[in-house]
Amino acid sequence: MIQRKQSLFLLIAGLLSIAYFFFPFSVKIFDNMGTEIIYKLTVYGVKELPSGDIDYNYTLMFEVLLTGLICLIAVFLFENRNLQINISYLAILSTLGVIITDYIFSDSMGSESGDKSPVYLYSTFIPFVQFILIRLAISGIKKDQALIRSADRIR
Repeated sequence: MIQRKQSLFLLIAGLLSIAYFFFPFSVKIFDNMGTEIIYKLTVYGVKELPSGDIDYNYTLMFEVLLTGLICLIAVFLFENRNLQINISYLAILSTLGVIITDYIFSDSMGSESGDKSPVYLYSTFIPFVQFILIRLAISGIKKDQALIRSADRIR
């Protein structure tokens, strides 16, 4: 199951979803009459510093969990390659949803304090890495299918 490189790609993509829970996506800093107000976008929602208030929003958390779960499910579907490819495409759609939601939430957080561009952190690139890993896995699965078809022709 994990001997195939595409299974490894899917496993890594699924485990990268866990990293979302430890790092913020983006930050906005506002200067409010000498007091700095910092907004951080995390999986849980928008966190306002220094007060520590969290505006919970479960949309991003749901999409991140869904992406990780779909990737991990696809790892165990190695016997049915067509289904594994379809599930992997679903994981790509979910990853694109995470990217879009991250951008929308990052742009809108702290809008009551003014209009400023967010500073995207390194963890923002996790969905792009997941996207690449899932594409590599799909490519590997298709190569496996082609190899099996050619072996069936020889018989």
